[in-house]
Amino acid sequence: MSRRKKSAALEQSRESVNLTVEKSARLDGRDYPFLIGFVALLIAFAISQLGMVQFGGFDHSVLVDVAWRLVQGQKPHVDFPCTLPVGFIIGANTLFRSSASPGAP
Repeated sequence: MSRRKKSAALEQSRESVNLTVEKSARLDGRDYPFLIGFVALLIAFAISQLGMVQFGGFDHSVLVDVAWRLVQGQKPHVDFPCTLPVGFIIGANTLFRSSASPGAP
């Protein structure tokens, strides 16, 4: 093949690629609200169907654990490591003590 034929074939393949890209479907500005709405509905459906499916590997939250330890008489940073802010600890301890049964310590 001569050089001219090679370059003509190369140019023709480039034009066909550009033509394919130009004719391909693209998202323009008017398609975004529909796309956003569709994705929102898809997420809402997934949450409604799968929202209660979970792995309860550690069912006790850190806050409940700290409050229970306080009700049992343990002291934070002395008897157990505690990374919660003081306001959380006070609120959880107050809640546990106010809702505890009369025989609880």
